[in-house]
Amino acid sequence: MKPTQKLSLILGLLFIAFYSRAEILHVPGSYPTIQAAIDSAAAGDTILIANGTYPENIHFQGKQIVVASYFLTSGDTTHIAQTIIDGGGAPVNQSVVTFDGGETEQTRLVGLTLTNGFAEGGHGGGITLNNGASPRIEDCRIVGNIGSWNYFAGIGIRSTGSSPIVERCLIQNNSAVNNANWDHYGGGAYLSGGAPVFNDCRFDSNRIGFTVNYRNYGGGIFCDNTTATFRNCSFSNNSADHGGGLEMVNSSTVTLQNCRLENNYARDIGGGVLSWSASQVTVDSCVFLKNHSNNQGGAIITGGNGQMTVQYCTITDNRSPNGGAIFARDNTSPVITNCIIFYNWPNEILPATLNTITYCDVRGGYPGNGNLNIDPLFCDWWNEDYTLAENSACLTGGDGGNRMGYYGIGCSEVYPQILNVPQSYPTIQAAILASYQGDTVLVAPGTYHENIDFWGRRVLLASNYLLSGDTADISATVLDGGGATVNQSVVSMTRGEDSLAMMVGFTITNGYTDGNHGGGVTITNKSRPEIRDCRVIQNVGGGGWARGVGVFISGASPLLERCLIANNSININNNNDHIGAGAFIAAGASPVLRNCRFLNNQIAVSINHRNYGGGAYIDNSSPRFIGCYFFGNTADYGGAIEGVNSPNLIIQNCLITGNYVRDNGAGVYLSNSSATLINNTFSGNLASGAGGGILCDNSSPTIMNTILWEDSASSGENEIHLVSGTPSVSYSDIQGSWSGTGNIEADPLFADTVNYYLTESSPCVDAGNPDPAYNDPENPNNPGFALFPAMGTLRNDMGAYGGPHSVNWIITAIDDGNPAEVLVPEQFELYQNFPNPFNPETRLRFQIARAERVKLVIYDMLGREVKTLIDHNLTVGNYEVRWDGKDNSGRQVASSIYFYRLTAGSFVQTRKMTLLR
Repeated sequence: MKPTQKLSLILGLLFIAFYSRAEILHVPGSYPTIQAAIDSAAAGDTILIANGTYPENIHFQGKQIVVASYFLTSGDTTHIAQTIIDGGGAPVNQSVVTFDGGETEQTRLVGLTLTNGFAEGGHGGGITLNNGASPRIEDCRIVGNIGSWNYFAGIGIRSTGSSPIVERCLIQNNSAVNNANWDHYGGGAYLSGGAPVFNDCRFDSNRIGFTVNYRNYGGGIFCDNTTATFRNCSFSNNSADHGGGLEMVNSSTVTLQNCRLENNYARDIGGGVLSWSASQVTVDSCVFLKNHSNNQGGAIITGGNGQMTVQYCTITDNRSPNGGAIFARDNTSPVITNCIIFYNWPNEILPATLNTITYCDVRGGYPGNGNLNIDPLFCDWWNEDYTLAENSACLTGGDGGNRMGYYGIGCSEVYPQILNVPQSYPTIQAAILASYQGDTVLVAPGTYHENIDFWGRRVLLASNYLLSGDTADISATVLDGGGATVNQSVVSMTRGEDSLAMMVGFTITNGYTDGNHGGGVTITNKSRPEIRDCRVIQNVGGGGWARGVGVFISGASPLLERCLIANNSININNNNDHIGAGAFIAAGASPVLRNCRFLNNQIAVSINHRNYGGGAYIDNSSPRFIGCYFFGNTADYGGAIEGVNSPNLIIQNCLITGNYVRDNGAGVYLSNSSATLINNTFSGNLASGAGGGILCDNSSPTIMNTILWEDSASSGENEIHLVSGTPSVSYSDIQGSWSGTGNIEADPLFADTVNYYLTESSPCVDAGNPDPAYNDPENPNNPGFALFPAMGTLRNDMGAYGGPHSVNWIITAIDDGNPAEVLVPEQFELYQNFPNPFNPETRLRFQIARAERVKLVIYDMLGREVKTLIDHNLTVGNYEVRWDGKDNSGRQVASSIYFYRLTAGSFVQTRKMTLLR
C-alpha cells in the first residue's frame, strides 16, 4: 500500500471513530442508490459503495458525511476505477455530483469515478459546487464528462463561491468538441470566487472545442475572480483557444507550486498559462515543457494588466511564433527570477525589452541583472531529463548564488567534445540531439539518408573537410533528403539558431520543396546560423506551389559563405507559382551570401508564366550578395535575381552572366525594389522579353561602378530596361550608353568570357568612382597599385573585380565542374587550427597580405585574455604558431572552448578551437 493510500485509510477510520453515533451505510447492501443513502444519512455517517456502476446524479444537501468507495477502508486503488457514478450524459443534462452549500471539510467524497456528466448553463459536468461549499474531494477520477455546444463553465468541476480541497484526483478527458459559437470555460475546472485548493492532482487531456470566434477559455483550468492554489499538480495535453493549461482573469490570485505543465495547446494565445485582466499569478518551482500556442506565448503570456511572478522554473521546448517561452502584452512586465528559459521555439521571450527578468539563463541572451546566455547542460534534454550536469553554470548562477531552474545535479560534468558519426552515433540527427554548446559533430565520408533539424543547437556540424582542408571530403559527405517520397528539406534551421550553430563541408541533395519549406536548406524564425563550404545541389520540387528549391530563408539572417547552389530544379508546373530555384529569401530576411555560386538552377516555364527568380528570389527582404557568381539560371522572370518589394537589396562585386528568362529581366528583375548594385559585371544574359541585364519596374536602383555589356533582349533595351522608375547610374560602362556622372560606353576588353577579368588596357580600369571609399585594395608588394584581380592604381575599377570587396573573390571550397577558374589573390586570412580538438598542442596558421602590426591572442569563453602569441610587426607572408595549452603565466589551462583572434591593421578575424585533456 502506498503512503498516500495508508494516509487516506487512517483518516477515513479516524473520521468514522470521531462520531460516537456515526453509522456506516452500505450501497447497495442497505440502500438501493447512493442518493437514497445520502437522504437517510446524518452528520458523521459514512456511505460505503461497493464496486459497480451507478447511474445517478447525487446531491450532498449540505450534509457533513463521507461518500466513498471501499478504497476508503482498504487503500486498494482498484476500487476507484471500479466504483463509477454515471451522470447520464446529455439526455439527463446534470452534474454527476452537486454540493449545494453548507458542506465543510467534514464532508468528503473519496475514491470514486465520476463520469458522463453534462455541463451546460449553471452547472458543471462532473462536480458542481455552489454557495460556499467547502468539501474535501479525495482520490477521485473525474473523467469523460462532456460539455454542451451551448454556454457552459466547467466540464470536470464547476466551483462558484466555494472553497473545496481537492487532493490526489485525476481530472481527465473532459471535453466539448462542438461549439455553436458560445463561450466555453474550463475543460478541467471552472473556478469563480472562493479559495479552492488542489494538491497532487492531474489535469490531463481536457479539451474545449475551437470556434470561429475563439470563445473557448482554459483547457485545464479557468479562474475567474478566484483565489486558487495548486500544489504538486500536473497539467498535460489540455487544449483551448486561450490558455491551454490555465487561464486566470478578473483579478484572480493564483499560486502554482511544484507543478508540471506539459504539452498543453492554445489555438490562439497562452499554451501553458495565461494571466489576464489584473490577475496576480505566482509560479514557484514549476516545469513548462512542450506547450504550444499558434499566436503568442508558448508557455506563458501576460496581458490586460495581468501580472505574473515566476521563480525557480525550467521552461524548455515550448513553441509559439511570438514568444516561444514567454510573451508580455499590453506593457505588462512579468517578474521572472532564477529560471532556465532555453530551447524554446523559435524565440524565448518577447518583447526583448522587459526590465523585470533577472538571474535567468536565456538562450540568445536577455538584458537584465545576472542573466546568462549559456547552455544549461541538461543531463539528457531529448529524453526529458532536465537535471543539470555538475558543471552547469545554472547551479550557482541564480540570485545570491542560488540555483536557476527547477532541478539540481543529475549527472557528472560535461565538456565540449567531438561526436563522431557514424562511429559513436548512428545518425547525424542523433549526434545533434546529444550535443551541448561548443560540441563538434564530425561526420565521416558517406551518404546519409537523413533530414536534419538543428533543434536550436549551438553545435558545429562538419565533414572531415574541417580538419583536412581537402575539398574531396565535401563531395564525399552527402546528406540525401529522400526526394518527393519524404517531402522535406534536407537541413532545417528553424528554431532561432544563432551564429554558434554552424555547418561546414557537406553536399546537400535530393531535398524536396512544396512551398512551406525549401528543398536543400530551410532557415526561418530569426535564425542566424553560419553555413560554409557546402554544395546545395540537385534538390527538386513538384508541379505544385514551390519556394526555395535550393535554399529557403524566411525572416532569418544567416551567413552563407563559399557555397555552391547548383542544378536545383523543377521541371514541371501545374500552373502554380514557382519561386526561387536557387534561393528564396522573404519576410524581412537579411542574410549575407558571400562568395557563393548560383549555377544552372531552373524552374520550369509554365503556360501562364508563373516561375520567378532562377538564381534567387527576394521578397520584402534585405539580403547582401557579395562576390557571388550567377551563371546559367533560368526562369520566366528574373533569371539570376528577382527582387520584389525589397529596396534594401544589395548586390556587390557579383558576376552575372549567361542567365536566361522566357520573359523579362535575364540578369536582375527589380519590382518596387530600389536596390543598390555596386561593382558588378553583367554580360551574356538573354531575355526573350525585355531587359537582358536589368529590368526596373517601379524601381529606382543605385547602379555604380558596374559593367553591362553584350546582354540581349528581344524587346526594349538590352542592358537596362525601364518600365517605370528613375535609376541613378554612375561610373558604369553600359553598352548603348546611359547618361550620368562618369558613365562610359566602351568595349570593356574582357580577358576572357569565363571569368570576365579585365585586360590591362580595359577602359574600365581606374574608371570607377574616384572617392577613396571605393578604392581597390592595395598590393602590399607594389604600393600605390591595386591587388589583383583589381588592376591599375587604387582608383576603383568598374566591374566585379573592382573596389574594396574585390578581395572577396577567393577560391570556393567546392568543385562544381565549372570551367571557370576562380583566382586566389593575396589576402589576409586566419585558418582553422590543426588539430582541433587538440591535446596538448595545436598549430595556428595565418596569412598576411601587407606589412602590419599583428596581434594573435587567445581568449576563453568569457572573453578573458589567456595567451598572447604574437604582438609585433610582420611582413607579407604565411605564418604558423604553436600553442601548448598554457596561459601567459605558464599554467596549463583547463579543457574548454577557446577563441583566437588575429588583428592586422583593420583586418580582424576570430575562430574557435577546443582543448580536450
